[in-house]
Amino acid sequence: MQMRLSARLVLPVGVLVGVLLLWALLPMGSRGATSAGLNQQIQETQSKIQQKKGKEQLLTTDISGWTAKIRVLERQIAPLQRRQDAVQTKLDVEQARLDQLTSDLARERARAIRLRGRLAEGRTMLAERLRERYIADAPDIVTVILSSDGFAQLLERSEFLRRINEQDRRVLTLVRDARAEATTNAARLTGLEARQRTVTAKVVNRRNEIVSVKQELVDVRLRYSGARAAKSAALASVRADRHELEGDLSKMQAEQQRIQGVLNGAPDPGPIRGGSGEMIWPVNGP
Repeated sequence: MQMRLSARLVLPVGVLVGVLLLWALLPMGSRGATSAGLNQQIQETQSKIQQKKGKEQLLTTDISGWTAKIRVLERQIAPLQRRQDAVQTKLDVEQARLDQLTSDLARERARAIRLRGRLAEGRTMLAERLRERYIADAPDIVTVILSSDGFAQLLERSEFLRRINEQDRRVLTLVRDARAEATTNAARLTGLEARQRTVTAKVVNRRNEIVSVKQELVDVRLRYSGARAAKSAALASVRADRHELEGDLSKMQAEQQRIQGVLNGAPDPGPIRGGSGEMIWPVNGP
């Protein structure tokens, strides 16, 4: 019974030893080839990373160059902006004066027109009164003789009409003088408005010249900013690619170390799968 059990164990143990020998010998060559191929991949990846770093350096230099150019432009734009602000303030003052003169001129012209109409109306009324007075002041001699009070009444009426006539003439004189004053003021304001328009136009031209020069610099700055933004986007893309390559390199280097450890005789630190609850080697109890 004991001999039969020993004979039964001889064959499986021999087969197991053979399998272990084959497993120990065959993977070594395969793993050596894998290590060499992996080493080549590592070198290629490292070369790519260095290329990416070189490109990053070039892009960073370009970005710094564009930034320096933009700062130069900004130093040129800043004083122009201050000059524009100062001229704009002066322009606002001159424009306000012009607007006030234009308003005053319009008011004086309207006043002169109104006074001209009143003067014409007053002259018409005065002429009508003079005509009525002439007709009323022509009594015949018989009426004066027959009426004891006729001559006295005539004198009183003449004095009344004379006073009315004097009042009308004074009113007409006031209206005429006011119209003359309005006309004079309108002429004066017309001259002032013309001069103010000239002053305002000069300030506007000066402001526009500054704006034109500044805008040219602003346009150049916008182009420079666009170029810098493009370089920054390219740098971000290259940097992302490098980070990805560095991640791949880390994984390959870790795998290379694991394979090298196996080749040097260290146990394989590969992932350990969970047990199934069964023994790998057959165990026969006594």
